[in-house]
Amino acid sequence: MKRIVLLLTPTHTAALCASNQGVRPLAHFNHDAAGRASLAQFSLAQQHGLFYVLTDLGEEDFQQEVIPHLTRQDQQRLIARKLEQRYRGTTYRYGRVLQQAGQQDQLQLSALLNEAPLDALISTLLTANCAIAGVYSVALLTENLLKKLRLDRPHLLIMSRSTPETLRQSYFVDSTLQFSRLGHLDVTPNLLAQAQGIIEQAHRARQYLTTMRVLARDEVLPVWALFDVSMSQALRQIAANSDVGGDELTLDLQVDLAFLQQKLQLPSGGLSWLDVLLAALLQLNVPNQYAPPAVLRLARSRQLARRIKFCAFAIVALAAILLGLALWQGQKIQAQWPSLQQQIEHETQQLAALQPLSQRIDPVHMQAAVQLYQRDLANWPSATEAAQRFSQVLTPFSQLQLINFQWQTGTAGLLASTDPTLPLRAQQIKVTLRASPLATEQQAWQQIEQLLAQLQRWPNAKVALMPSPTEARTSASADDAAESAAPWPMDFVLQLTLANPPPEAQ
Repeated sequence: MKRIVLLLTPTHTAALCASNQGVRPLAHFNHDAAGRASLAQFSLAQQHGLFYVLTDLGEEDFQQEVIPHLTRQDQQRLIARKLEQRYRGTTYRYGRVLQQAGQQDQLQLSALLNEAPLDALISTLLTANCAIAGVYSVALLTENLLKKLRLDRPHLLIMSRSTPETLRQSYFVDSTLQFSRLGHLDVTPNLLAQAQGIIEQAHRARQYLTTMRVLARDEVLPVWALFDVSMSQALRQIAANSDVGGDELTLDLQVDLAFLQQKLQLPSGGLSWLDVLLAALLQLNVPNQYAPPAVLRLARSRQLARRIKFCAFAIVALAAILLGLALWQGQKIQAQWPSLQQQIEHETQQLAALQPLSQRIDPVHMQAAVQLYQRDLANWPSATEAAQRFSQVLTPFSQLQLINFQWQTGTAGLLASTDPTLPLRAQQIKVTLRASPLATEQQAWQQIEQLLAQLQRWPNAKVALMPSPTEARTSASADDAAESAAPWPMDFVLQLTLANPPPEAQ
């Protein structure tokens, strides 16, 4: 949908649109019968576009109040009541909370007092069945941009223009709009004369603020001059030839518009302040300011229709994707169907072969087998658990090294390879430990005794120190004087028997 900005000024209405090169003018309409007729024809030709009305009128009032901090619903009711009290009978009015300070909110109220040109413009658009996105003000839009820039300036005067014969002066305190007025600027071919007039207007604004005691007499007022490149050069020339600022003003004669576009994340393009304003209006989704709800009804209905169409398209696309997946899955199952049929036939044959066997199974034997599994096999001792448990006990004894680990469990003589005297499910662990070469014999025996004491604490444990191969070699060479010293390495054989706990303990 094409988006068109209608710039409403005291003398005419300009139809504009944004492009990569900045603002592009579409048409120009005067405030007379011929202009209104041309605007009606233009609206009919652009009936499917979305219109933004941007006003740059002089009769715009601004007020600030402080209200108690309330919930959102109560706050909106209070704002509506404040607007009705201050601007009774005015159609185009706007109120919003600027900031919260503790238990109080700073409220800004504003209204367009000259309704005649705006009424005629909106009536023409609605007659042509055009969608209006909102009615905006140059002064309030400038305030929105300053809020987004987050400037640290207690005072700021911005001077700009949207038409050659007008000059807008907007005064801000902490980026909050205090007043904005539209003055007249003499249109002469001499740009230096126009620049001199702009600087004189800045001095008058400074004197007005001092007279109203908004600024102290020794306080400096920063001024931003937002114009095109040609006016910027004329302002610099005037500033170079005379002391235009003095001690009262700080003149920034041409703010870097490219920097503003980058800071506000706007498309780069255009060399005037109007380019920045229009790009911000269309790109930053500024909420409606002055348009009543009835004016926005058509735009909202079209927006709802577009969302419904988008949802319908998304549903159709999703259905198409799901249908494609279903077809692909069906083709895959169809391709696998022969192998699935063979598998079913094979399992059917196996089931038929097992049916005679199931008829010969004795339920009593089956129950006995289940009881045997639950009583013995399900809780059968594990060599892995026993090894891990013994390793945890052995870890603190750094002078002993594990050489051999043997584990067996009692099977009550069922297996020939096990000890027939070992009770059923009892565990027997036989380990060979070697003393470190760096340890003395006394240290080795102390560690063995401590390890035996640790193992004795296990439930149902019985620990025995068995003869080791080292001791056998020592006894065989007792008469040999060359081998009278303690042999190395020293090995110790421990046998740990863990009796099976009774069924009640399990």
